[in-house]
Amino acid sequence: MATKTNSSALHRTISMVSYNSTGFGADKVDFIKCLLPGAEIVCLQEHFKLKQNLGYISKEFPSFRCFHVPAQYSNDSQSGRPSGGLSMLINPALTSFASKCESNNSRLQGVKFTLPDKSFVVLNVYFPVDRRSNSVSDNFLILINDLCNLISTVNTPNIIIAGDFNSDFIRNTAHVNLVSSFVRDNNLELL
Repeated sequence: MATKTNSSALHRTISMVSYNSTGFGADKVDFIKCLLPGAEIVCLQEHFKLKQNLGYISKEFPSFRCFHVPAQYSNDSQSGRPSGGLSMLINPALTSFASKCESNNSRLQGVKFTLPDKSFVVLNVYFPVDRRSNSVSDNFLILINDLCNLISTVNTPNIIIAGDFNSDFIRNTAHVNLVSSFVRDNNLELL
């Protein structure tokens, strides 16, 4: 998780959870439900739900406002298991302050919270897998670019990026080095 905040502007503690569920079976739903009592914002990655099935996620958490990015097929035949999928579950206490940030990237989701005394943005990401080489995929570069563009348009210095970075920061790979550069260049902190 990476954050960029104006610490004097944040006076209220907001609890968050980020979880790569790798599916959305009954066992995953039960685990997520265990997380909810202590969380006001839950960021999910890799739920594998296509657009027509996103209602299943909302149905499991009826008191939470749910923002979704559907999973995608990784091939043109639209067969097999879809990959990815992002959801953000927002506690009822925050729903009236939440608005979706627009993005066309299936690996990026943003929600802006405009409270009476402050605003902040939560970005939920699912990075491509680290190739463990000296190169990165086009999807990786596009995601970094889209993240930079979204950060520059949200009009708040208070940004939290949660999700699956698919990064092990002890590695010296192009993937890890570019994620580290992105964090540094955007004045973020890794938590």
